[in-house]
Parts: sequence; structure tokens; C-alpha cells
Amino acid sequence: MSKKNKMKISVFELIAYIVTLGLMAWGLTYMTLGLFARFLPVGNTLSDADATIKSISGLGYFWWGVIILLVGALLLVIVLVVYAKKNDRQMERDTRRAARLAQLKESTRQHEAEIIDAEVIAKPEATPASDKESK
Repeated sequence: MSKKNKMKISVFELIAYIVTLGLMAWGLTYMTLGLFARFLPVGNTLSDADATIKSISGLGYFWWGVIILLVGALLLVIVLVVYAKKNDRQMERDTRRAARLAQLKESTRQHEAEIIDAEVIAKPEATPASDKESK
């Protein structure tokens, strides 16, 4: 059976993904509200709220949505890069460990191959009669 590589996600990484995706959804909501405020008929309450926010901060719903979306995307990229680097280091560590274990097994096999396992067959003992014949 082969082992399946499962990527382990830490709690902080999961929370960071959820928070950044929520931030990006908030930005998209503001962008949508800004578009509705701009293109709905004049005199609706959404365009009045957009005008109020524009007078306070200088930016309307749409541009605040763009800013919030970009901040969320930037944070998501940072989290992805940090944890991708961490996972790459872990994979390299596991690969090096597997290579060391394979090398250790191979050296053990070579060491075992150097030991000769042979059967020893005893020669019949020389008798005085056979000694005389050989001379």
C-alpha cells in the first residue's frame, strides 16, 4: 500500500483563509453597493448613503470596496506564500529523510553481501594407507 500525501492545514492557516476571504467578500459587497448606488434611479436611499460616505471620506462605496478587496487579496497572497514555503520545507525534509533511509538500507545490504555464507564440507580424513598411495 502506498501512503497518500495529505497536506496538513494548521488552525491559524484555516482562520487566516476564512478571515481574508470574508474581507474580500466584504469588499465585493461594497463594490456591488457602489454600482447599485450609481446606476439605480436617482433619489434612492442607497445613492443618498453613497453620497454621505463620499462627503465624509472622499470615496464612495465602490472605491472603498476596491480598497478592501485589494487588502484582502494581498493578505491572502501573503498567507499563501508563507504556508507554501513552510510546506515546501517540510516536503524537502521528508525527501532528504527518505533518501538517507534508502542509503542506510543500501549500505546495510552491501555490508550483508560482503559476509559470505558458505557451507563447509568436511574432507574425509587422511588415512595412513591413502598417504602411502599418494607418495
